[in-house]
Amino acid sequence: NFTNNSINATNYLWDFGTIDTSTQVNPVYSVVPTGTFTICLIAYNAFACADTACSDVEVDLNSLFIIPNVFTPNDDNINDLFQVNGVGLKTLNAEIFNRWGEKIAEWHTVDGGWDGLTAIGLAAGSGTYFYIIDASGKDEKKYFEKGTFLLIRNSKSN
Repeated sequence: NFTNNSINATNYLWDFGTIDTSTQVNPVYSVVPTGTFTICLIAYNAFACADTACSDVEVDLNSLFIIPNVFTPNDDNINDLFQVNGVGLKTLNAEIFNRWGEKIAEWHTVDGGWDGLTAIGLAAGSGTYFYIIDASGKDEKKYFEKGTFLLIRNSKSN
């Protein structure tokens, strides 16, 4: 909710720091992505004189993430990476294990993932794999998840 504190203005232009604008006196606007946005109000009086006021607004959402249960690393650029789909995460550490309990992959960034290759660069076979994920959100929420997912490799036909 944006509040206009201008005096003697007759027309208004709000710039939300995105591609969106408003000419309402006191608009309500939802910013979908997180980040810092420079919000500006340009207020015009009856003589078309303008005055501008700007302020930086930081937008954060409650953290959350979704862990997929299947991925298909077949180089079709669709679902080729096992990764956590998250919002508002500050840290994320993930470990991937095969069915014998051997660690075959890990990453320590919120945008990391596993491409389905072993540590020596061989394609891991189709089957069930296990993950341990330890993460924290910018909202200080802590996550610790363990579970399974399926890697599916389709054989290519000629």
